[in-house]
Amino acid sequence: MPDSVPPDGLWITRKDLQTEQQQLDEEGRDAFSLKATFRTLLKLSDAQLAKPRNRQRTEALLDAAQKLPRRKGYPFTEPSDLASIRRQ
Repeated sequence: MPDSVPPDGLWITRKDLQTEQQQLDEEGRDAFSLKATFRTLLKLSDAQLAKPRNRQRTEALLDAAQKLPRRKGYPFTEPSDLASIRRQ
């Protein structure tokens, strides 16, 4: 963890990035376009990730990850809203 708390009180660690990468795979997201960015950010320490420039890069990566389409041929449906979950 960084030595000081970021102004918004939120920081993202290497473990968080690894978890997000795994989650994208499990959800069947086509994350190929983000692999290089994940790889670059995962080379940094948690303290380096907490620096403003890297925080911006990490936040942009996570925002982009939320918009990824499903991989072609992914055999499962992963609803994310309550109504769709209840229908299953």
